[in-house]
Amino acid sequence: MKKWICRIIILVCATAIMAAITGCCGYRQLTDDVQIIQYFVASADNLNWQTVRMRVIVPADRYREGWTENAMRLYVIIRSRRIPNRIDMVLYDSMEKFELCEEYAKTSFEK
Repeated sequence: MKKWICRIIILVCATAIMAAITGCCGYRQLTDDVQIIQYFVASADNLNWQTVRMRVIVPADRYREGWTENAMRLYVIIRSRRIPNRIDMVLYDSMEKFELCEEYAKTSFEK
């Protein structure tokens, strides 16, 4: 019986480690070609409120709907060391399109 419990514990640990490694690699691949142009943080400490607004250049061929936004949301959480109440993102294809204000995606996350 103890052998089965040990085997199950080892299997669960190995699965958790593999999931963490896969998540890290996926996050790194999604953020490789990302260029953050503007990053604004507005906070009201007495209300414990924080809003992050960012403009990001992500080439359209590297953009994966849902995945890219979640990777950028994780970046904001890691950078601010807490979960903001609101995150607003505007995604551009290139610097030229950023200068012309031609975005291809707008996303917003709320706590």
